[in-house]
Amino acid sequence: LSVPHRILSAATRLAPVVDYVMAALASKEVGNAAFGKKDYAAAADAYAAGLKELSASGSYSELQGTDRELAATLLSNRAASLLGMEKYDEACEACTVSLELDNQRVKSLYRRAQAYEALGKLSESFKDLKLAIHIDPKNKPAIVAARRVKDALAAQMQDQSPVAQTVRELTANDTLAERRIALLKSLIGTTVDDVGASLEVLRRKGLSVLWDITKARGETEAHLAVRCIASMASHTPVADAVLAEISLSEIVGLVEGYQSLAVGAIGLMLRLLTKCSKPKDETAGEGGEDNAGTPSSGQLEADEAIRCDVAIGAWAVAMASSEAEVRDAALDALVNW
Repeated sequence: LSVPHRILSAATRLAPVVDYVMAALASKEVGNAAFGKKDYAAAADAYAAGLKELSASGSYSELQGTDRELAATLLSNRAASLLGMEKYDEACEACTVSLELDNQRVKSLYRRAQAYEALGKLSESFKDLKLAIHIDPKNKPAIVAARRVKDALAAQMQDQSPVAQTVRELTANDTLAERRIALLKSLIGTTVDDVGASLEVLRRKGLSVLWDITKARGETEAHLAVRCIASMASHTPVADAVLAEISLSEIVGLVEGYQSLAVGAIGLMLRLLTKCSKPKDETAGEGGEDNAGTPSSGQLEADEAIRCDVAIGAWAVAMASSEAEVRDAALDALVNW
């Protein structure tokens, strides 16, 4: 063949290739225009049409070069449209296929992270966002999203903690007595040596839940609830919180219920005696040094009065019961005091 004929023949063979690429690019432009108008369904359809031009079978793994890159872009754009339509599972799938073609595509990582977050899959979302930021450290949307998801993930993990689940079950009206007893025993063991767990019970309004159990449940549950409060009061911040939320007269009133509660009340009083905040020495400084931060005499007197009231309350509980065990517990409490 002459040179002109060879050129014409080559052009004829390349024509189909040029046609399908141009068609895919044209569909991409149509999709972009629709997406700009927030017509997400039309955009998703246009991107899908472009993908079909590249591979009628829907398999893109054999694509190479610019065809592969174009397919990854169309899949990522389609995912964005699916996010707009709140079709999060399909968006995840489109991003995953896009990343199989180009695992460094930040937009696909970010959009899959958005879909995961919407589906409540926070760990997966945070993982994608970290990778996106690793690839593009200045990507502000990814950085903002990572902070938000990290906070949500921390809150979710805390909400699923054993203490949180225990408080929820103790609060539920349909929790069986046997289950409640098991939960209270477990909570006693958890809080006695763990100030963090005790403070978490307070944050989740668990103290009021436990106190309600002392008044509205059976003897075993009520006794265990008091023991649990005493266990939490092993830690000074919790002991102070107990005194702030439950009056001494209420604790004394426990003796009027089940006899076993009297012993529990004494145990609680003993913990409060030994663990509530002690007055600070206002002469701690030496040599005329400035004692800024030292409590005033009035504050010291108020703190001392609280502790004296606790001691009096412990004695009142003992006097209200005829049980020798209760009186012995009160005596031990006052000796320790």
